[in-house]
Amino acid sequence: MWNFLEPVSLDINANKVNRALGHIERPSHLNELNSGVINLLGQLRLYDRPFILHLNVYNFNREIVPGQLQKWKAVAIGADLIDASCFRILYLRVAPTEVQRIGRVVIQKSLAKVLKFIEAKQYDKYLVAVVARGNAENELAMVHAHQKYPTLYSIRYLSYALSDPYIHLADYLLRMCKETEFVDGEWEGKFELSDMDRENIPSTLNGLYEQQIDALKAAVRRKFAVDKKPFNLGKCWEMNMTSFLLKKCLRIAWRANPISMIDLTTAIPFFSRLLGLVILLTAQCSI
Repeated sequence: MWNFLEPVSLDINANKVNRALGHIERPSHLNELNSGVINLLGQLRLYDRPFILHLNVYNFNREIVPGQLQKWKAVAIGADLIDASCFRILYLRVAPTEVQRIGRVVIQKSLAKVLKFIEAKQYDKYLVAVVARGNAENELAMVHAHQKYPTLYSIRYLSYALSDPYIHLADYLLRMCKETEFVDGEWEGKFELSDMDRENIPSTLNGLYEQQIDALKAAVRRKFAVDKKPFNLGKCWEMNMTSFLLKKCLRIAWRANPISMIDLTTAIPFFSRLLGLVILLTAQCSI
């Protein structure tokens, strides 16, 4: 019945699909699933090594014809190992924006739930940093995370979403992450700003530079506390999931089951299952 997933470039194997669907529809998760939450926190067992936690919020729509339940929003929280060898979505909450609101409080509660689970399973020692866009709707969530963990801005956000004064900060962070190998016992000096860097920093941004540099130092410190191997942050800095996949899934959902997608009581449960299947079947590392 799930052959319509083929446009997502999936290898549609009945056994794999049924196994994934069984996991998504497990009894302990069914109420969450039917309300728009795809809870895959059990995959945390893959992260018994240093990892980055990513928070992203996506707005996406069907982009075909106007009408009810065409516009959706999702808060997605994923994890990536430091070497970017294993990325997984751990938690996704989705809702049609016409009838439900995913705002600052919902985003904060979603991240808080994930962090609570990580701490309960004692994987918090491996959590190097939380990365997100530095916009207003993420503010509550990042303030909450910052109480215990380094919080870093997404480089893509700094590069494209902010005005010119921030571009230098994005360039600096990009250099630190993509061009710098951190070695235990030899990394502190890597953060010294050059004279040119200091000249290019607007006085109004001194505090932001200090905050991000302090967060980077804390992230490096946390990594070496559990793993002494040299590393580079460049590969794991950006979350490997975009609104493109969500839009594609929404178009597929409307094409495969338009009757379900026009009714709120059926649209959220059906779309949640579809997203859960796609997330599991396109995972970048094996369970």
